Amino acid sequence: MVGRTTRRLLYVVLLLVGLGMGPLAPGLAAIAAAAEPTSLAPQAQRVLYVAEIDGAITPIAAQYLRRAISLAEREQAAGLLIRLDTPGGLDSAMRDIAQDLLGAQVPTIVYVAPPGARAASAGLFVTLAAHVAAMAPGTNIGAAHPVALGQGGQAAESTPLTKATEDAAALVRSLANTYGRNATWAERAVRESVAITATEAIDRAVVDFVATDVADLLRQVDGETVQVAGQPVTLQLSSTPTQAIAMTWLEQLLAILADPNIALILMSLGTLGLFAEMQHPGTVLPGVLGGGALILGLVALGNLPFNWAGLALLALAAILLIAEVFIAGFGAFGVGSIIAFVLGAILLFFPLTPPSPIQITMSVHPGVIASMAATFGAFVIIVVRGVLGARDAPIGTGKERLVGATGTALTPLGAEGTGQVRVANDTWSATLEPLYRESSISVGEAIEVTDVRGVTLLVRPSLVTAPQAKALQS
Repeated sequence: MVGRTTRRLLYVVLLLVGLGMGPLAPGLAAIAAAAEPTSLAPQAQRVLYVAEIDGAITPIAAQYLRRAISLAEREQAAGLLIRLDTPGGLDSAMRDIAQDLLGAQVPTIVYVAPPGARAASAGLFVTLAAHVAAMAPGTNIGAAHPVALGQGGQAAESTPLTKATEDAAALVRSLANTYGRNATWAERAVRESVAITATEAIDRAVVDFVATDVADLLRQVDGETVQVAGQPVTLQLSSTPTQAIAMTWLEQLLAILADPNIALILMSLGTLGLFAEMQHPGTVLPGVLGGGALILGLVALGNLPFNWAGLALLALAAILLIAEVFIAGFGAFGVGSIIAFVLGAILLFFPLTPPSPIQITMSVHPGVIASMAATFGAFVIIVVRGVLGARDAPIGTGKERLVGATGTALTPLGAEGTGQVRVANDTWSATLEPLYRESSISVGEAIEVTDVRGVTLLVRPSLVTAPQAKALQS
């Protein structure tokens, strides 16, 4: 009993420790950056490093580009080319990338490609922050309007505050003016969510080049002069070799996890796994898998802009499940847990304040919430049925089980002395009840237990026959 209680407390502690790890998750991105071995380029022939963002602009993407810029600077590379295709991203991550690009000590090129790609919302800011901005034919740029992450990319209706809009408009004007691009149109992209094609972007001086591929782009920019850290630098890239900078395995993992749906699923399954271990201590596997899933889910949450109120409701749902396991509320705690879970899942990525007009609006897909709530409900039903079954089941141990039970005598029982009987497949010491001590019981005769004195049974001759008594025990 002590061992089971200790294990249950251990899993509760693991759950509470996990709940505190979410805010620490962004630090793992920095660890991921250190995990990438550096491949040094020969000093005699500088290379052009190539990074790629294909998807939402998140803290992981920002850390990846920061690592790429640092590598290019450390190796004194000819430059860094960023191939971009994004629907937008988080305001904080976009600002980190823009700052890193503006402060880069090597020439930077943002190339919106391949055909069909886009630099929408936060992608516009990233493009304008580079020394050279280019697009492939068939691409588009602009539409700095909130988009939904977690619901299939559906547009999210939002009315951001004027303050947030003015802040974003000021930033995009500053970025456009830094390298002599069309600040008027860039501001319209923020305020009116307008977007234009690659050809229109060239005509309106939003980008510098339209190129069919990387080789074409390098030929066009060759000989151009850009200002890098306040100094003019002439680009000589037409014959420069390129070298890709891939994400590390940890960056790739964190990028996959940085999704509201995945974060909620991992946290939910992790919580249920720990509680399954509490219900059946010693099975180990549910506890190990549950603890791992919970920690991964909280790491994912740490890379997303979550609402503390939503997380608190999810924690309340977990506490109510614990109460259902330990206190046996016959479903009351379980129902409360499901309600708290649904509300927490809805509010988890609901912004407390109106988001920036370039901010991706994140939410969990209703189907994911419904399926996880159903899983919680199934778990509650299993727990309640187990509690009710235990309450209604016959008592399996103790005096109450033995009194009235029948068995057979293994040794003769008489007026004096103690013999042995077999009751419920166990062998017991037994003496005759005082009222029956004038009689005797022979080996093999049926007996009935009338009382328990310590570890000794008081018995009397049973009204059933010995074969019947044996049958009752089997």
